[in-house]
Amino acid sequence: MSGATWGGGGLPPPQRLPGSEVTGIAPARLPPYVLGAASALAHPLRVAVIGTRNPDPAARRWTRDVVSELAGTLGACIVSGLARGTDAIAHAAALDAGGTTVAVLAHGLDTVYPPENASLAARIVASGGALVSQWPEGTPPLPWRFVARDRHLVALVHLVVAVQSAPDGGTMHAVREALRRSVPVCVPAEPADVGGGLAPLRASGQALACADAREVLARFARTSEATRQTRLF
Repeated sequence: MSGATWGGGGLPPPQRLPGSEVTGIAPARLPPYVLGAASALAHPLRVAVIGTRNPDPAARRWTRDVVSELAGTLGACIVSGLARGTDAIAHAAALDAGGTTVAVLAHGLDTVYPPENASLAARIVASGGALVSQWPEGTPPLPWRFVARDRHLVALVHLVVAVQSAPDGGTMHAVREALRRSVPVCVPAEPADVGGGLAPLRASGQALACADAREVLARFARTSEATRQTRLF
């Protein structure tokens, strides 16, 4: 795997993340490298939107519609992994709606993988968002780092929206990590095809079925309140 380098695009070099700029995230969860606005990681509502690299047309539309409202109307910060497919659609929809988005990468910040998303990465930084990574410059995008990246991504958000995934899809690494951490997971409501990885979770109620962005936040609010009440007793 190889990525596009920044070249002379006018972007600043990656910086270590100053922990004093970020509140609301345990220091152990903070990525040590950031390119762009560290303040994006302090956003009061950070929503991960993730899914297959090959979403079907309905999943593409649902992602664009939901992210546009989450980021543009409801003011959420969209967090994803800058991968092909669902991730790229989510980042672009957030930017098109005038919102903020953060990309969590599986390599050093001196490159962008996949290389075709280099211009999208530049838009994220230029629009007040950030690229973040656990790894220093020169670190290549190896397969195991994408699994680790998915765990890091979940640690940064309040809510995960998983759009579509096969049982063996990379998205499922993040979904399992979210369930382990008790981070709420939302998926499109029926009859949307969420893929064989997410359909059992939707059927069992482990993932919250949501028709649109407002239902995503409503279900999240109810789940958060129920968790808070449980902790009181």
